[in-house]
Amino acid sequence: MSANRLLSSDLHMGSPIYSSNGEKIGRLRFTVSDPEPPFEVRQLIIEKGMLLQRDATVPVEAVLASEKSGIRLNLTSAQALDLPEFTEGRFFQGSREGMREGHRDSARDFHREGGSSGAGKRGRRQGRRGHYSDRQGSGR
Repeated sequence: MSANRLLSSDLHMGSPIYSSNGEKIGRLRFTVSDPEPPFEVRQLIIEKGMLLQRDATVPVEAVLASEKSGIRLNLTSAQALDLPEFTEGRFFQGSREGMREGHRDSARDFHREGGSSGAGKRGRRQGRRGHYSDRQGSGR
């Protein structure tokens, strides 16, 4: 794992997060990643608990290592207390209606490209991150 290029597949939700001095800060709630492949992580969202009294964001540049035992940051416990608070509106600015409209546009494009309404069961499937790929692995 390179701290300069951390992928969401390199991290496990719920993993403990430790400061540079070994104190447990919290657990990984989720990541904020680029929307396009290869889905590089930009921010980690740390769940409140242990040291933190609120959910907090930390830039990927603060990650020293991601191992099975947890994620280690290059921040001390004192520095971790000063991390910015996570607010959903900062990262998820689209409304539910906007997301539905985007889904309708995607479905319309899919049908124009020759897809069928039973596509999820036959020729194409939806991947973990919401993009579609052929079952044979040839991409979108």
